[in-house]
Amino acid sequence: MRVALRALVREGVGQLAPGGVDWMEHPQASAGSFVVLQTISGSDGHTQDGPDGLFQGRVQADCYADRYADAVAIADALTGHLDGHRGGGFAGIFHLGTRDGLADADPDLLPRVSLDFMINWRNDNA
Repeated sequence: MRVALRALVREGVGQLAPGGVDWMEHPQASAGSFVVLQTISGSDGHTQDGPDGLFQGRVQADCYADRYADAVAIADALTGHLDGHRGGGFAGIFHLGTRDGLADADPDLLPRVSLDFMINWRNDNA
């Protein structure tokens, strides 16, 4: 799911986030606006017979930019691209919420827009 979701996010905001899309970190060498993904919660589904192959979890996408308006533009594009998406292993992606803030860990306090998505992923190998 992580590889497929990263690719889907890059497809939706690649030109707006030239600094890249990564899980849990942002490479120091890259420049420009960027997106950081992290799993907030999630689990694999189970039935009485064992795993059912469906993962359901909440993923946060933090959209960073030098200017707040640019962070909003990335967030808007990402929401439009992901909300309601089905296909390629995704049984459904749904936007759950949006928050504004500043990057606490960044010395420059970059503007950030955080998006939460519910991810339903079907593991075809189950």
